[in-house]
Order: sequence, then C-alpha cells, then structure tokens
Amino acid sequence: MEFVAGTPKMGDMVRVKLGSLWHYGIYVSDAEVIQFGMPPDPANPVPKEQVRVLATDMDTFRQGRFVEVAKLTLKERLTRRPPSATVAMARERIGEAGYDAITNNCEHFANECLMKRHVSRQTDSLAPALTEKAAELAGTSPRHGAGDIHVYLMPVSGLEPGLPTGCACRDAEIAACGNAGVRREKQLSYQLLAHALEKTYGMEGADIGFSKDAAGRPCVKNHHVSISHTDGFVAVAVADVPVGLDLERADRLMRQPADRLAEAILSAGEMAEYRAATAAAGTDKGTAREPERDTPEKTAFLLTAWTGKESLYKAFGTAGFVPREWDTAKMTRCLSHKELLLDGTALMTCVAVEGGQICVHYCLSAMKDGIINLIRCL
Repeated sequence: MEFVAGTPKMGDMVRVKLGSLWHYGIYVSDAEVIQFGMPPDPANPVPKEQVRVLATDMDTFRQGRFVEVAKLTLKERLTRRPPSATVAMARERIGEAGYDAITNNCEHFANECLMKRHVSRQTDSLAPALTEKAAELAGTSPRHGAGDIHVYLMPVSGLEPGLPTGCACRDAEIAACGNAGVRREKQLSYQLLAHALEKTYGMEGADIGFSKDAAGRPCVKNHHVSISHTDGFVAVAVADVPVGLDLERADRLMRQPADRLAEAILSAGEMAEYRAATAAAGTDKGTAREPERDTPEKTAFLLTAWTGKESLYKAFGTAGFVPREWDTAKMTRCLSHKELLLDGTALMTCVAVEGGQICVHYCLSAMKDGIINLIRCL
C-alpha cells in the first residue's frame, strides 16, 4: 500500500498530514469521512478517554491540507473489504472509544475497516521510541527511528564517467565490469550508499568500513546495507537490522510472456495463487500477426513476486539464487513493496527484513556537478 494525491472514492482510506503526524479516515463522500477522533490540534489536545470514532465532512477532516488516497497492491485489492462493506464497518463503529496513540489509533481503525488488519505503519514498529518522543518519529528527516529502514533512490542519467567512489576495492570491482551500463550503475550505487550512510547515520569516509561477507553481500561498520540497480536507476537500503532490497523496472522484467516467466520463477504454491489471482482477468490471446499480450494483473503479480524473492535472497541467501526456492507465500519474514513513478518510468521496490512490521522511509536523491544531494522524501 502506498498513498498518492488523488480524488477518493467511496470506501477508500484517506490521510492528511497534520504537523509531523498523519491522520487517517475512511472516505464515504465529501460530506462524510469516518475517523477515530478529530484531526489532532496541539493547541487544544483532547484526553484520549474522550476520543471517539466519528464522522465529519471532508473540509473538517483535511484542515486545509492536501489529502492522499491509499493505492492498494494487487494482493491487497484481492483481500480488502468491498467498498460498501468498508463503509458499513466504519459506520458501525461510530461512537466507539478506547483510543490510544500507539496501540489503537486512527490508522489502526482505518486499516481494520478496509483491510481487516489492526496495523499502523506509523507507530507499530516504533512503539518503544514513541513513548519517549512521539513528535520526532513521524517527521520527514531521514534520521529518525532506530529500527527504520531507509531507502535512497537516484536516476543514473547525468553521471560523470570515471568518477571514483572513494574506496579502492569498490573502484577495482567497477573497473573489472565489462558492461558499460552496469559499470555506471555500480559506480553510482556505491556513491549513493555513502550518501545514504552520511544522511542517515552521520557516517563518512573511513567510518564506513566497507567490505563484503562470505555470501558477497556489501557490509559496513555497525549497520546493514543492501544495493540494487536496474536500467537507469540505482537504490540502496540502510538499516540497523539485516535487510534486502530489490529495484525493478516493469518493462525490463516482462521481456518474455508472463506465463513462461511464472513457470520459471514461481513455486508450486505461488503458481496456484498466480492462476487464481489472474484467472478473472483472462489473457488477450492476440492474433497470428500480433502475439499474445499479458494482462496488467499478471504483470503486477510477477513483479511483486520477483522483487520479493530478490530482496529475500539479498538479505538471507547463502547459496546460488534459485527463484522457485524462495516461496514468498510461505515466508515468515516481512516484505514491503512500493510502486514508484520516477522520470516517467514505472518502478517497484521491495524491502525484506526478519519478521515484524517494517517502517520504510523513501528518499529521492540526484547528482549535480559530481555531488549527490537529497531532493525530497517520497
């Protein structure tokens, strides 16, 4: 799930940023948005014992701010409550009490109504730190939350050829790469990694201590990292826990028919899920002159599965990568996917960590005059 600017429809989850926190609700119409508590007002705080599920109009909900709408993944669309049932559930709970900023807040409420899950990405994984300093944890700075995952992305265009990374072993690895395009991506990914570590942890130069473990994974001092690159883009993840990151372009992955790719990468269980999830959409069989075209549902399923497998392997793999051996449907490890549109290109990222909830912060960077700069948080 990600949130994008747009016009909500009945049964959508919506949110608005008020100060450093997000306020969530279920949209019914411009005259009715159901939420757990009024939008927070620091100047006039309401005791949690008085907070209730209630309905307001959209203007009251958004408080003059821009509203974002939840965009669901394919799997989420298949498992969510239908819009009418989402609204019915929200309306049934009007008047309900029991609010708690950490364990039972407006995001928990909205997720329960829409997805049947008691989840708050804003607070669940950060509860210990929230009790100390809640206001800092939901800010836009890439340096908050000790357990957070920080992903930095950057387009490759504009890279200066031959620019050193600042590490002899990495420069040697890049020089040994025969493919010019891949060589540029590797070069920039290492520079982006140094940028991410400096922005997130304040690490510079020799403090990074870059090396590789026995499985070939990149390592740095005191933290965990993962690197990924695809045609025209690079990404890195930095964290305090083992992490795997994959970045893919949809047009690059789908260079062969979807069903053929599915047979090559999916486990038996995933294949059954793939067939069930895409059966309703069918397939454009094409003609003798024009080959069969794949449906968006098949593309979305395979892109989600592939990035999940790659990120799991990067975080936890020890032997050669065999995609069918990494069954994402059975994994107890936690995956977080995000769809992005950068420079007109559709991308998908996936972050893998060991169990629990993932709180992932995405940052867009760019290079100018040989220097990488943080552009904005996504």
